[in-house]
Amino acid sequence: MKTKNFFLNKYASLLLCSLMLLFSCSKKDDPSKEPDLDERLQLVIKASSTETMEGQEITFEITADGEVIDAEIYVDNDKISGASHTFEEAGAYTAFAKKEGYIDSEKNTIIVKEQEYQTDVYISGNDNIGSKTVAKYWKNGTPIALSDGSQSAVAHSIVVNSGDVYVVGSDNDGSGGLAVYWKNGTRVTMTTSSKYPMSYGRSIAVDNGNVYVSGEQKSIGHSAATYWKDGTPVKLADDGRANSIVVVNEEVHVVGEGYDHPDYLAKYWKNGTLVKLTNGSQNSIATSVTADNEDVYVAGFEYIDHGYSATRSITKYWKNGTPVELGEHAIPVGIVIDNGDVYVAAKDYSNNKNKAKYWKNDTSVALTDGHFIAGANAITVNDGDVYVAGYENSKAVYWKNGEAVILESNGNAEATSIFLVKRPVE
Repeated sequence: MKTKNFFLNKYASLLLCSLMLLFSCSKKDDPSKEPDLDERLQLVIKASSTETMEGQEITFEITADGEVIDAEIYVDNDKISGASHTFEEAGAYTAFAKKEGYIDSEKNTIIVKEQEYQTDVYISGNDNIGSKTVAKYWKNGTPIALSDGSQSAVAHSIVVNSGDVYVVGSDNDGSGGLAVYWKNGTRVTMTTSSKYPMSYGRSIAVDNGNVYVSGEQKSIGHSAATYWKDGTPVKLADDGRANSIVVVNEEVHVVGEGYDHPDYLAKYWKNGTLVKLTNGSQNSIATSVTADNEDVYVAGFEYIDHGYSATRSITKYWKNGTPVELGEHAIPVGIVIDNGDVYVAAKDYSNNKNKAKYWKNDTSVALTDGHFIAGANAITVNDGDVYVAGYENSKAVYWKNGEAVILESNGNAEATSIFLVKRPVE
């Protein structure tokens, strides 16, 4: 009996050992089983930068034990697509990585700062060298000459498009005046002195890579209101001039004046077709045009009693053909719309003084007090800041929110147009 029990106990012990060994091997060799926590590798997340500006993209790299791992990336607990993320708003964000079979990465902090911007101020204008007028422009106060002073030249308007600087005006070839524009300082001529020896380019716009210029092809006793598209002239009126142009979605808006015997009348052309602004009862001139969405605004004035005196004139603008009177004794020179507000700059001739001013809607804002001869030539608005280009005391000047900035010049100079470029600080 003892022998039998001995063998039973022995076999039972061997069977138990075998089962334990089998179970242990099976558990160790089963690839479907997760490893112990101590055996898992931890993910490491690395950002291309931990400080950036809003709107910038950050790229992440995930590794484990020095090898690149394809893992899920989370920003503030939201899974992102791919390995890059654009941070649209300023703030502090956390980024980490997850993958089954690995320990989550530690959380990285990404600081996103508000994008800083600076405004570059481009101003066209005219200066003097001896008896000659020199066309130039200023960028942030630094003058850049467009003509060399051997012949008189003038700059009327400036625009910047895709980093290229366009200035329009008139130059002289020794035989007569030419309608020209300069692109990055290189002159492009649109007329010949032999046919139109007194021509002018007055306003410029760039749309879809095309260059549009308004002005006049002028000879003795004849001045044809014209605009050019990439140098090709489009005649608008046989007797008149085109003072301002704006192009929106390939719609060409031009304003100016035309002679309708016995009066000069304000004119507005849309794609070459005349649109009536006045009833023709008074002499009138349209000086500037702008567009805001589907609305077209034209600045101009009407003389009183069929006269031609600026001291007897009514300043107004038309919105889609409907006139709005602003005041008297002033010549409007520029119009711009900002957040629904209408800004009109003008030369003010009231009280026998020559002053610079502008209106915001129906409120008049004086820029000078009349102590020196002064006037405005153009206006623009950026982020609520009002910029007006002009002249005072024979100096080229622009005013920012009423504060005068005198531009470097030789004297007897003026600022004729202004264009702002807002760009991110790098």
